[in-house]
Parts: sequence; structure tokens; C-alpha cells
Amino acid sequence: MSMGYPIAIFDIGAPVERVQLYDKGLIIKYGETPEKILNNLLNFMLNELKIKPTATTRGKVLFVAEEISFASRYRVEHFQETLLKQGICSDYIQMDEVKNYDFNGYNSIVLYRCSNVNIVNEIVKESERLSIPVYYDIDDFIFDYDKIDYLEFLQNKEYSQFRIKTEQIHQCMEMCKGYMTSTNTLAAEIMREFPNKKVVIKRNVASIAMQILSNDAWKNANNNNDRIWIGYFSGSITHNKDFAQIECILKDILERYPQVYLKLGGVIQENGLGDYRNRIEKVGFTEWKNLPNMIANVAINLMPLEDTCFHSCKSENKWMEAALVHVPSVMSYNVELEKVIVSGKTGFLCANKEEWYTSLKMLIEDENLRRSVGDAAFQRVMERYTTNYPDTEAVKMVLGELKER
Repeated sequence: MSMGYPIAIFDIGAPVERVQLYDKGLIIKYGETPEKILNNLLNFMLNELKIKPTATTRGKVLFVAEEISFASRYRVEHFQETLLKQGICSDYIQMDEVKNYDFNGYNSIVLYRCSNVNIVNEIVKESERLSIPVYYDIDDFIFDYDKIDYLEFLQNKEYSQFRIKTEQIHQCMEMCKGYMTSTNTLAAEIMREFPNKKVVIKRNVASIAMQILSNDAWKNANNNNDRIWIGYFSGSITHNKDFAQIECILKDILERYPQVYLKLGGVIQENGLGDYRNRIEKVGFTEWKNLPNMIANVAINLMPLEDTCFHSCKSENKWMEAALVHVPSVMSYNVELEKVIVSGKTGFLCANKEEWYTSLKMLIEDENLRRSVGDAAFQRVMERYTTNYPDTEAVKMVLGELKER
């Protein structure tokens, strides 16, 4: 209700009284037949809410990924939700399900970060026989190893075969008709590498589930005014050097403000904050459904990034996730985030250590500023970063309605 969504409940339990006073609420008599319940819902939708039902007949899209992950959730499952709201059906399979799969009836096939060259080749051959376009969705600059070989995390043992992986991804991309990606910077790199093919920017957005969980987390957050928590929720070891950019600043902040505490999520390695270990809480990897609660219980969210093209290709996910729970973010400036964030209003972009320190200082000392920036970021996310946003170009692409370049 606090998010403005329609709601229908049975006439039992405590929520009934609240829903009766809600202009988008419907009370259903417990024990009614399924047919009568459905009729009540349809009448409520058509006559009270004035919502016209959307028939899922506009088209059908097949998504293929090598594995289901937190990233595929943003790129595939959330896009499926966007499509469904516009009357477009879709299916989602993994690479090991492709063999003997019937591609008939699909408007297009979208491959997400696939690197199995042989299977992709078979998909493309069959789709060409059926006149179905195949597109490639990618959200990291991982198709040209020579342009990213300077990255420190690539020296780790687990990335010893990453050059081969990037070459395989490149081969798969070459076979596709066009591309979807998450940022302007990455789109420009794709266009340089694959000229004369269509590239569409489809920014990551929040699903209905994310919005509901975030709203609950925000309402139930523990606002302990005695402590001001600063949070950094990085995830993987690829962000260790990002965090190193601001370690000395955080040390100065912890020194100056005894009420400030630090929460670090994921497997981040901090090396220069040992003197303040009693004010640092570390939490491991967590399921995405738990993340809103973690972020909602900090006062300031951090998003440091190295100043490289690879990092400018990354999306604003961490800002969006914090904005959903009204938490302001302090971020490294880059050309991509400059297009997204209004510094000082929907977040703070910092080009040097002085700006990082000043931004943190202002937010620590001014609770009203924290609230206003967090609220403004939330409003921006609700306007642009949910599955309600139509993503017209991406939708046209998967329906085969985009003109060729």
C-alpha cells in the first residue's frame, strides 16, 4: 500500500481495516468460489482501477544463458518482467537445455554472456533457418582481453583462463545480429568492436519483488542515532582495489567521528583499518533477498571505483539498490555515472580524495541531508529504474521492429 500498488485480501485478519480505507484495496469474502473471486477481481480492475487487461499476444522471446546468477537476474528475469507488463511472453533456458529445443514461434533469441561457441553456432544456424534473429546481451567489458589486461584482479589464479573466455565470448558475439547492454560506455566499446550492428542500451532495473522487499526493509530499518553506519557491499574480490581507493579516507573519518561504524559486505580485503576493527562489521555473501535489509540499516552507501574504462562500463546497480531503501550513496566520479547521478541531489560523485572526504563529512554531520538525498535518489529510481519503465528500444529489438543500422 505504501508503494501505491493495488491490493486484494480476504475478509479475515488485522489488515482488513486498513485495506478498507485504501482507494486501491479490495476485500474478498472468504469462502467465495474461485469463479466469483475472479469476477470480483476483474470488475475491480476494470471499473474501479480503470486498468485495461493486456493480452500476451504481442510476441514471444527466448532467453538463453550459461548459468543463472545475480547478474542474469537483472539482465534476463527483470527484463522478462518488463516484457510481460507489455504483453510479451518469454522463456528462459540454460545452454544445456538447448539441444532439441523447439525455436518455432519466437520473435527473437537473446543470449546472455554465452561463451560456448559450438552451441551458439548451432543456435544461430537453426534460427537462421527459421528466420529468427539472435541478439547478445552483455553487461561487462569482457570481450577484448587486450583492452583489460591491466586489471589487477586478472592476476588471480581463478582468472588464469580468462583470456580464452573473452575470446570465446567475442566469437559468440560475432555470430549475433545485434547487442543489448547496460551502459553508454559499454555500448560505445561494442560499437567500436562490432561496427554496422545495432546496439541498444537497456539499463538494469528493479523488479516488483525488489521494490517490495526494499520498501519493507526501509520501514523496518533500525535508525540508531547513536551510531552512523557507513556500508560497502562489494561482493567479489574484483572490487578489492576499488575499496583501496578510499581506505585512507575512511581511516580519517573513523578517527574524526567516533560515532561512525563501518559495515563491509562480501569478501572485501581491508588492510589499513586494523586500529578500528572494533568498529567494523564484516558480513559474507548473502542472498539478494537479504540485501535490502542490510543496506537499509546503514546511513551512507559507498560505491568506489577505479578510474578505468572497464569500471566506467559498469552499471549503477549499487546506487539503485541503496536508493530503493532511501540511503544516499557516495560514489567515484566517472563518465558513466555523470550521466546518471545529479551530484549533491541524488548522490555524491567524487573525483578525488578531498571530494570523498567532504561528501562523507557533510552526510555524517547532517541527518537532513542524508534524508533528502536518499529520498531524491528513491524518486529517481521509481521514475526510471523499475520494470514499469517501457525500455522501448530494447522491446523493439526483441520483437524485430528495430530498423537496421
